[in-house]
Amino acid sequence: MLPEVTGSLTCLCGTTDPWIPEPDRASIQRALAAQDPSGEKFRYEELAGADHGSMCEARSNFQAAATARGWQLLLAALKA
Repeated sequence: MLPEVTGSLTCLCGTTDPWIPEPDRASIQRALAAQDPSGEKFRYEELAGADHGSMCEARSNFQAAATARGWQLLLAALKA
């Protein structure tokens, strides 16, 4: 399925997200790297200590540092 993606893809995963456990995060990272070893088209980054939805200011698990990094990566992808 990844070879069919025509645009770029940035995956942000929180390391404490119960919906995406470590084995799944590792699998995602491997799949993206296998298709794009340079990381220019498919990017993966883990946000340390971030939970699911931690980029939402309205949630109790909001994390400013993870949010700043997430937005930095997403906005950089728009400029590319």
